[in-house]
Amino acid sequence: MGVRADTGTVTLALSVVKLARSGLARSSFLSPRRLPRAALQGRAACVKVPPLEFLKGVVPIGRSLVVAAAQFERELGQKQRNLARACDWVRQAADGGAEVVGLPELCTTGYFPRGGRMEQGYFAWAEPIPGPTTDRFAELTSELGVTTIVPLFERDSGSGKHFNSAAVVTPDGVAGTYRKRHIPSLRPPNMLEEHYFAVGDLGYPVFDLGRVRLGVSICYDRHFPETFRLLTYRGAELIVSVSNTGSDRSRCLWNSEVQVNASSNGVYLLQVNAVGEEAGFFGLSLLSDPQGRIVSQLPQDEEGVLIAEVDLEQIVTARRHYGSIRDAHWEDFGFVEA
Repeated sequence: MGVRADTGTVTLALSVVKLARSGLARSSFLSPRRLPRAALQGRAACVKVPPLEFLKGVVPIGRSLVVAAAQFERELGQKQRNLARACDWVRQAADGGAEVVGLPELCTTGYFPRGGRMEQGYFAWAEPIPGPTTDRFAELTSELGVTTIVPLFERDSGSGKHFNSAAVVTPDGVAGTYRKRHIPSLRPPNMLEEHYFAVGDLGYPVFDLGRVRLGVSICYDRHFPETFRLLTYRGAELIVSVSNTGSDRSRCLWNSEVQVNASSNGVYLLQVNAVGEEAGFFGLSLLSDPQGRIVSQLPQDEEGVLIAEVDLEQIVTARRHYGSIRDAHWEDFGFVEA
């Protein structure tokens, strides 16, 4: 099965001239260091995308597939043990009929970017893609006939940079990689992600798996609605969002955030979380349909695998009855057809 990843052209979709006139460009929440060079020079840029016909609900009928989220606890730094457990969960999901399986963020290392200081030794846990972990999953997915989203600590062989990444591994091998775009700027003792991970530089790819067009996001990305809107605009029908989440604030917003992002874009959204560890990840992995209804959800603080059917015709229904995709003035946000 051939897989095509379309990353498109990503530039700023805002007119910063208007922001500058309002004084927002000088504010603390929109600091110049986070704006592209073109924006700082006052030029309005845009995101180029494929033609918009698919956004109007034109989806071939009769397509469905089974997806799964594996929710489990890792042991910090025990890569081989964690890898073996992750493979066991994928096998269990496949035995239940799953065709696409999502694993938690940093599934082989556990969540290490926290505490009072940076540990240089953690960089030894990083690996390239393709590499040992993706090679193991390539064997497994080929055997089982499933696609697996494999989040891991990546070291780019060319640049030497480190990324919080997720490889999409199909029965034919590694289809591509998404590198976490939004890196939390929180300071110790909360998290230290900025010290370990570079900002993702591969854009927001959408992978055509034949049965479904897949987008991927990682943890903090979900707090930025533009992530899901851009993936939708590029044709994603199923978005798998992998995370390590344990804060009280996130627990309060957990379901509603997933439901809003799914319904406002008319896509299926599979949110995968871990459980346990020092950070107290709470689980509650879930699948929302394109109308924002929870299809299935795992319990809090318990390991398990969510298996549910995705009926892609529901995308058509959702976009006919809730017109946020159809009725949006996309040009207002700098989106134009390629």
